[in-house]
Amino acid sequence: MKNNLPSIFTHTLSFIAITTAISQSVIAETNAISELAATPDPTNTVYSFRIDKDARFNETFPVQQLTSKHRETKTSRAKSTGTTQKDTEKKLVILHPEIQEIVNTAPKKVLNVIVTMREDIEFPLFPAQDQGVTRNSKQWQDASVRRSQLLQEIKTVRVRNHKALESRLKVVGGSMNFNTHFTLVNAFSAEMTAKDAELLANISNVIHVRPTKGKLRPLNDGNPANNMSVARMPMNLNSDLFFDSPNVPQGGYIGVIDTGVYSEHTLLDEQFASDIYVWDCVNGDDFCDDNGSASWDPDDCFDIGHGTSVATIIQGNNSLGNEHRGTTQFGLDSYKVSSGCSFADVDILDADVVQALETAVVNGDGVVNLSLGGNVSVADGITAEQDLVALAADNAFDAGIIVVAASGNDGVLDCPGCSHKTLTSGAYEIETPFQLYSDSGHGPATDGRIKPDVIAPHCVEAAAITDPNELASFCGTSGSAPFVSSAAMLTRSALDYNVPNVDINEAGYTYAAMHMFARNFGNITDETGSGPVNMRGCGRFWFGKTDIISDNDTVNIPMTLSPSDGNGTMKAAIWWPEAADQNHNDIDLTLIHPSGTTVDESQEISSVFERVSGNSFQASSGTWTLQISGYDIQDGPQEVYFAASAGGCTNDFETL
Repeated sequence: MKNNLPSIFTHTLSFIAITTAISQSVIAETNAISELAATPDPTNTVYSFRIDKDARFNETFPVQQLTSKHRETKTSRAKSTGTTQKDTEKKLVILHPEIQEIVNTAPKKVLNVIVTMREDIEFPLFPAQDQGVTRNSKQWQDASVRRSQLLQEIKTVRVRNHKALESRLKVVGGSMNFNTHFTLVNAFSAEMTAKDAELLANISNVIHVRPTKGKLRPLNDGNPANNMSVARMPMNLNSDLFFDSPNVPQGGYIGVIDTGVYSEHTLLDEQFASDIYVWDCVNGDDFCDDNGSASWDPDDCFDIGHGTSVATIIQGNNSLGNEHRGTTQFGLDSYKVSSGCSFADVDILDADVVQALETAVVNGDGVVNLSLGGNVSVADGITAEQDLVALAADNAFDAGIIVVAASGNDGVLDCPGCSHKTLTSGAYEIETPFQLYSDSGHGPATDGRIKPDVIAPHCVEAAAITDPNELASFCGTSGSAPFVSSAAMLTRSALDYNVPNVDINEAGYTYAAMHMFARNFGNITDETGSGPVNMRGCGRFWFGKTDIISDNDTVNIPMTLSPSDGNGTMKAAIWWPEAADQNHNDIDLTLIHPSGTTVDESQEISSVFERVSGNSFQASSGTWTLQISGYDIQDGPQEVYFAASAGGCTNDFETL
């Protein structure tokens, strides 16, 4: 295990120290931070490749530009009468009820609070880490310096805006002392009296004031039916074709924000496994690194090993046999955010999770796994539009990270799985495939959105911390989320590597692909989302992004199949990112056969994803059309990511 990176981070932090401040007027006028930000991928572009039966990507097709965008009059149907994000915002409780109670009884009591403000910048896309580049290489270090400098530029703006708010508080007779300025989310922690917190809550641009306390929790045999190999098999995740492919490089890193890792476990032995770096965001420095403190401890002591189980599902080695091997060979960043070693005394602070997400942005992690959460509701004085970690997760997505979160284990949706831009995982039973876990958290979210996005197996046998060779069943959506993280990272790697001369920096393509990969068991629902993730082993693939500007705006995406592409199911999905403070956009998806016949339509009103498949049609040769249509666009233009696949191979479980 690596506990720090002195050769990298010493240079990074010294580079940060000389960063030039950015003019706030420029920020406000251009919504841009710095030319250090990565350039967004082009819109109205379609990428395509074919995978053969051994998951070897044997043909890439020319990049296609969409030129057939036009407006069509769609058949009228009912529009949403549900709550929109902005409608919900008007009903938000700005001051947390616990603080309000103290105001009524002891207004001069000094409190530590977290203040969340309305987002005032468009968070930039960060420079991506190239596949196959080692962490100790100069190329990785240079990219890390750019990401660190960009994050510091954003922090400069945050601090200036927070101090401006302090000045406004002083005007109305209040005061506060800052503790921490967050960067990934427009928020800070500070010390102030309860009365001053009430004054602050009445200032415009403040969307929530709450206590600084932990609300998050880890979401928590000899039985061959729950081995890792069962979860990886074609009927379930079907990930081994990608794992074994020479054309899916596994040189990037997945971040695990959890209870740390038990570094002595055999499945995490670096003689057999990929690189593992460990961080302590409770006792470390601003980047969770070792600051020389005696309390710095990245090891997992929680219960039987929560973070350790997550880590081995993602990248455990095969030293205990292939049946216990993890899902990928990517490197791993373990960010410890918990104190306490049992459910009775565990404490996970939102601030530490945000710090871990900020470090993951600097590290260039391709995916971050959050198998933790806490329930929020309007009754508790907080919603998804105010939750600190949910808002930070949204901006981490904008920075280029795929953020996977567990949906919760009490039958209701937890945050940060409530976030607008997380890929949220529910759970199904590994021993009775596709039977929904009875306590799997689900929506709708407070603003009506459908959650989870997908479901994956849980109660799989993973590493425990009681002995270096010990295994135990790891249940709940904490156990399903790392399967989704693994599938997402494998998919991201495949998309990026197999489109020559094109850098696929944005996370949205993978979100659309995860919905496309889901097995179709009927309509999209609040319990299962698009369904169980099942990675298609071979066939023809398309992906890209477009934008929908207004109602009836329609984009037709042509997808031409030849006889060599196979004749399995044609399936496709779209996913679009909505900000926490924007109104919901209702977008529809239609799949059209080469004959002109409509094969399938998806018209979910409350969802930010749609999914179609040709279950009654085999993917015959000719040009299919994927039609994306704006039905009720309240906040346009809306960027939309799409993914589609056709064909199949003998080891794909779904062939029709």
